[in-house]
Amino acid sequence: MNRTAIKKQKTIKKIKEWIYITIGVALIAFSFSFFIEPKDLVIGGVSGIGVIIKVIKSGFNPALIILVINIILLLIGLILLGKDFFVKTAYGSLSYPLFIFIFEKIFTYFDYINF
Repeated sequence: MNRTAIKKQKTIKKIKEWIYITIGVALIAFSFSFFIEPKDLVIGGVSGIGVIIKVIKSGFNPALIILVINIILLLIGLILLGKDFFVKTAYGSLSYPLFIFIFEKIFTYFDYINF
């Protein structure tokens, strides 16, 4: 194989990785927005903390809480684990609350709880 073909394969592989990450994050955000957050179910991790704070202090947006905590954890990860870890994790961690926000707006528009 020549260099161009190898480079093309590597590029396609990287694009597929980012697509898979995006789909995975969207699915997790969908399940959070559709099942977990509306019923105030508490799960582990940052999402659980977001739900707990929303229940304790009504009016707080769980997506914003998740974003802030994820940024803090990302900075710690960057310092302790390095740049390679940081890039993909940052993308996933920062797009997760964005997808939650989008799904909340969609579900609010369609008023899915009253179905």
